[in-house]
Amino acid sequence: MPQLRIVVLVKQVPDTANVTGEAMKEDGTINRAALPAVFNPEDLNALEEALKLKDRRDARVTVLTMGPPAAVQVLRESLYRGADEVILLTDKAFAGADTLATSYALSLAVQKLGGADLAGNPTLYDAVQKAKKTSVPNDNIDRAIKRGAGISGESIEYLNIIYEAYGPNGVALMVAQVVAEHVPTVAVAGQRRVVDR
Repeated sequence: MPQLRIVVLVKQVPDTANVTGEAMKEDGTINRAALPAVFNPEDLNALEEALKLKDRRDARVTVLTMGPPAAVQVLRESLYRGADEVILLTDKAFAGADTLATSYALSLAVQKLGGADLAGNPTLYDAVQKAKKTSVPNDNIDRAIKRGAGISGESIEYLNIIYEAYGPNGVALMVAQVVAEHVPTVAVAGQRRVVDR
């Protein structure tokens, strides 16, 4: 069985312990210069739980955050506490990202972490085992792994599609999906079936 890999998403948050009148800007946003950044306490709890699992099982803990270069502080602290690997997603394009954009970028990073290494990707390992049990040829399995990891030489374009829909009782939904370029109509039909239920 491959080694368990635990990915903990963390962030820096403004320290609200000593809030003053300078904490908010005139436009209603937080004045980050007036409040020092700290490790989000809930994320720290998640890291501690991951480290406990690491101690009980043969696990690897990866800590991932998205933010400005100063966010490296929470990553340093994560290493001090016992994390095996830390990753910072930072780019000017991420500035001002809302919750949806942030969660989308982080989800893509987590997917990328899985990679094509069976030993470091339990989900891929399980998928390969299921494929072998159903007599899928090894060549097909190897080709699929290489294509998914982007190392096959095949060029597959993927589309990021975001649907806005209304479900039962007028509930508003926003659905993000990544599909191969040649199957968007199938994806739309699948989404319509889900929304109609």
